[in-house]
Amino acid sequence: MEHGPVLGQIYVQLSYAAMYLLSRVVLHQGMSHYLYVFFRQCVACIAITVIVLFIESGRSAKPSLRDLGKIFVLAILGITVSQNLYFAGLSLTSTTLATTMYCMYPAITFIFTLVFRMEKLELSELRGRAKLLGTLLCVGGAVFMTLFKGPVIFGYHSSQHEGLSLSVDSSWILGGLLLAGGVCTWSSCFIYQAWITLDCTSQLTTTAVMCWMGALQSGLLALLFVQTPDAWRLGWDLQLLTITYSGVFCSAIGLFVILWCVEKKGPLFTSVFSPLCNVIVAIFEPILLHVPFCWGSLAGMILVIGGLYIVVWGKTAEENVGGVGEVVVSGNTTDCDYSEPLLISGGDEAVKV
Repeated sequence: MEHGPVLGQIYVQLSYAAMYLLSRVVLHQGMSHYLYVFFRQCVACIAITVIVLFIESGRSAKPSLRDLGKIFVLAILGITVSQNLYFAGLSLTSTTLATTMYCMYPAITFIFTLVFRMEKLELSELRGRAKLLGTLLCVGGAVFMTLFKGPVIFGYHSSQHEGLSLSVDSSWILGGLLLAGGVCTWSSCFIYQAWITLDCTSQLTTTAVMCWMGALQSGLLALLFVQTPDAWRLGWDLQLLTITYSGVFCSAIGLFVILWCVEKKGPLFTSVFSPLCNVIVAIFEPILLHVPFCWGSLAGMILVIGGLYIVVWGKTAEENVGGVGEVVVSGNTTDCDYSEPLLISGGDEAVKV
């Protein structure tokens, strides 16, 4: 298991890259993002329940009522709100922009930790200035990709994908805002997860309960916003394939791997693999979807990835030096050793309260 988290994160980024490419197609074909999230969560519930019954039958304790309440909130943040915002934005923009926004969540998580006093920022030290500069570069790169596209580097328009290209041009800014909202909600999910992992020891059981709650919540949203009976019908086509693939390999297995890696190595380790998904999508989107790759996308991608690794460098330098600050958990203020990250308990990065 020494290389398990590394292999797990490589799997997550590869599976998510394929999901973004497939999802972009089915959403452009007219499928509602409310139904897409609901159907994939239903598939995820079936898949993860089978895995739990096969692996953890009778091994792990049932979650308490308090744990169920925490997981319910986690499902709202990590599934219902974040996925609906994210896929609504994906339907209006491109997978390249969507995955670049996805790279922003480590920087946004860092901002949230400052707000909730889970991290400290020492601008007098180089490591503190590096974290601030990297965060600004990540946000600025994503904004640059949203507002500026520039000349086409490669990729072309075709009559078969003419509507796709026009959709990108006409709703780019709105889609970028929706994507940013989804990423912010996903980042807040990581903050809240710091308390979930302290009490819920089984990541597999937590994932299963989260999937079921997410399916119920997204189902209610779909009933409210999609009232056309024909929209609920699925055929043996690309939509069903995309739903099945994303439900099994991303929502079920992928979510469990993410929770497991965060519990073992912490959110910082998990976040550094995000650019891999972006690179895969940027390469294959112009080839498969005929969406032009522009200089604005390239410049924004470089800013986001560069800013991300500056943040990682600053965080690593801070861990090596260490320090004493304050952290607030459930309203209680305690001294905290900043030589280790404050978000997740377990593994190489542990909560110290």
